Amino acid sequence: MAEGILTRVHSLRTHLDETFTAHSNEILSFLSRVESHGKGILQPHQLLAEFEAIPEASRKKLTNGLFREILKSTCTAIVLPPWITLAVRPRPGVWEYIHVNVSALVVEELRVPEYLHFKEELVDGSAIKETHYTVIFPSFGEQYLPSMLFESIKNEDENMKFD
Repeated sequence: MAEGILTRVHSLRTHLDETFTAHSNEILSFLSRVESHGKGILQPHQLLAEFEAIPEASRKKLTNGLFREILKSTCTAIVLPPWITLAVRPRPGVWEYIHVNVSALVVEELRVPEYLHFKEELVDGSAIKETHYTVIFPSFGEQYLPSMLFESIKNEDENMKFD
């Protein structure tokens, strides 16, 4: 496989594991800078600015490699120290979600529900192990909504009087 080209044969997690093994100090330098922003969501331009701010010797080692391509394909980074979750779009219509523990340099691949749960955790500040759903019957239709985000709608619906 050519260096610097993302294919569907291997997951991003596999690529990152290989890159972390080869360049752990350089990547740790970058991830530590990203983590130092604290809890929040970083956009691509912020990630690239942090990449440009790492020492030149470290940046040169990562510039022509797969890590730079992954970084350029990252659309959002959610930071909840010590975790950083990257939403990566390697090509149109393809999304992959990578969960990195900065302290341990552990990489996990997330599915969409896990990514959304992590993003919801950022907003709510709570770690919920299970997602609970509320069923609302506004007329004859059903809608399934995450109860945490729509608690006020649920309460309003429960108190609604029907004639």
